Amino acid sequence: MLGRLEEQTFYLPMQERLCQAVERMRAAEAGIKLYPMQQNVLQDGAVYFEEVTKRDPKAESPFARIILPPRCGKTVIAAKLIEVSRLVSVFVTTKLVLVDQAVEEF
Repeated sequence: MLGRLEEQTFYLPMQERLCQAVERMRAAEAGIKLYPMQQNVLQDGAVYFEEVTKRDPKAESPFARIILPPRCGKTVIAAKLIEVSRLVSVFVTTKLVLVDQAVEEF
């Protein structure tokens, strides 16, 4: 999977990897079909990544989670965020049905 995500940038400093991810996200924003609320969360993700690039590089690795009410499309948003950022990611869920949904989206 790493080969598909960050094959060329995995060994760069995190700040540089995030800057490149933000560029990919901004370039893809217009072509992504999501509900308006989901689109806002995706845009917030790009803003978050930009903020992380301004932190001390020796700080903790960036961590984020999507918190929304049930049935708002968190799995869809996460899949799109990972798809367009192309950053190595960990997707954690507590229910098998969400694993199946994530597999479909990814």
